[in-house]
Amino acid sequence: MVKPGIYRHLVKCTIYKVLGVGIGPKPDEQPFVVYQRLYDNCTTRVISLPEFEKKMESFSLDSFDYYFDKVALLVIRDKKVLMARSKGKQHFYMPGGKREEGETDMQCLTRECREELGIEVDQDSAFLYGVYSAFAYADKPCAQLTIYQAHFCGVPAPSSEIEEVGWLSYADRDKTVGSGRTLLDELYWKGLII
Repeated sequence: MVKPGIYRHLVKCTIYKVLGVGIGPKPDEQPFVVYQRLYDNCTTRVISLPEFEKKMESFSLDSFDYYFDKVALLVIRDKKVLMARSKGKQHFYMPGGKREEGETDMQCLTRECREELGIEVDQDSAFLYGVYSAFAYADKPCAQLTIYQAHFCGVPAPSSEIEEVGWLSYADRDKTVGSGRTLLDELYWKGLII
């Protein structure tokens, strides 16, 4: 039975997010599914339930062991992107992190940036840049990253679990993984970073 949740292809790691299942207003209408394909800018689609079930034959309802959801802050200065590296880790990522239960995007972003970099995000200035899905680390192969741009107060500096803060250019893309690398590619081709 299809229900709201995250579905992952058993081989390809393609991810679908089912937002809801419904029935049209007329008695003879087929049930339908509202879903997003998380690897193509989260375009929302509607499809009949039988079509969706056929499409999902090689998918499984995912657990958060294989999929995780993060919120991040995109800051570009002098055509470079602000990134952070955790203690004991090799790769950089955008400031942010996983939501705690019941948190909104802005609550999560504000808390994570304060904890990681000692900066205060101006929530009123925040706007959605985009949503990305990509492979991450081996123990968490699929990640969705919701990215915001916003003004902030303070000077980004390592704190808490962060070992290093850096301003990365496209030449540094090998220092990132997954969604971070995808974003650097996009920013470079848009001419926003060097």
